[in-house]
Amino acid sequence: MHTVRTSPNGRRPGGPDRRLLRQRLTVFVVVTLLVALGIAAAQGCQGPANGLGGAPGPTGPSVSAAAAPAETGPDGR
Repeated sequence: MHTVRTSPNGRRPGGPDRRLLRQRLTVFVVVTLLVALGIAAAQGCQGPANGLGGAPGPTGPSVSAAAAPAETGPDGR
């Protein structure tokens, strides 16, 4: 026969119950995974990134500064 010793306050000696710790760990892991999935889903719904190196620039014709005509003043200079 197996008996469990308890302290005067009704708890087992040696700290918190292992079942309670396991339950808290499980809840922590599940909540963390749900938050991570929520963040990933929110970022996926935003569409492609703009200006972060992954996407090309605008699709219209581009003019470099060297090829662009020089601006002139009202007197043509």
